[in-house]
Amino acid sequence: MLNLWAPLTILLLYGGYIAGYILRVPCCFRTEFVLRTAVFGFLWMESLLRCRLLPGNSQYRDCFLHSRLGLHILDRQGRTVYQCRQLAVPPEGDWQRRTMPISGGQVVWYQDMGKLRRQKEKLELTVQTLRRAYALRKNWEKIRRERINQQTRQRIYAEVEGILQSKGPLFIRYARTLELAKPGEEGRQVVARLNVLACYLKKQCVLLLRGREDNSLPSRELVLAVRELCRYLERTGLKTLVDVRLEGQLPVETALGFFQLLEEASEEAVRQKEQSQICCIKEKQGGWELSLLWDPHPWVREFAVRNQAKYGLGLSWLELEYGNSLVLRSQRRDGP
Repeated sequence: MLNLWAPLTILLLYGGYIAGYILRVPCCFRTEFVLRTAVFGFLWMESLLRCRLLPGNSQYRDCFLHSRLGLHILDRQGRTVYQCRQLAVPPEGDWQRRTMPISGGQVVWYQDMGKLRRQKEKLELTVQTLRRAYALRKNWEKIRRERINQQTRQRIYAEVEGILQSKGPLFIRYARTLELAKPGEEGRQVVARLNVLACYLKKQCVLLLRGREDNSLPSRELVLAVRELCRYLERTGLKTLVDVRLEGQLPVETALGFFQLLEEASEEAVRQKEQSQICCIKEKQGGWELSLLWDPHPWVREFAVRNQAKYGLGLSWLELEYGNSLVLRSQRRDGP
């Protein structure tokens, strides 16, 4: 109600002026009625604005001044024109002064950067942690691959060493025999057997190394190894007829087993003074088969029985009408 006294006072004064004008009071009647009416109208509108009965710019200015935005409006000289109720800015806080140019000056406010900086620090720590985790993961993968490669090389070296050690006693025996042998046929025979043994070791290691990458070996590699071994066997007096019917790839274990059996059986045939043999390697339904054929002699059965534990159930011998056969079968494995 206190805001209504100014508009009501102006209305009462204007009403008294109208009454005096009607009654022809000299101080009222002799004035310009329209001018006085306009003056009273402007005064009445101003009083309404001052009393906040009509919306005006002062209300928006007061709203700004009493707000808690913490803004300052400066003129071109940097002097404060308007300043809203400032939020408390603790001296220990991480506040940053911000400005924005406007027409006739600039706006100044303060922004609390503490929370943002803390979030940024946490984000940087997270990024560092992720980078370290990635580096550790990358190094772990590298170490794991190196460990697998090292284990693979150690396994291959162990297998190669096992192949060499398996023929060590035979090498020593041939060397001693060669030392005591007289020049002539006896010495030539020992050298020929040493050549067969060296060819076997070389080719067995080659087959092992070439087939360990994916545990498979081209059949051509086995055929070349068999034919080279047979050429050295001819120097010992054992002629070998080779019949190979293989295509594509075969497991490296099968190739190594076939080649080992060929060498050991041929070595036994040389000791038994066999003159010839037939070697047949073929692919059958469900696997592969190596068969060796000699004239009928009892040593074939004895050799099969003696080496049954080494080669497993795949090794067998057959008594045929035209000779004795030694057979080694290898089954095809499905899946990886």
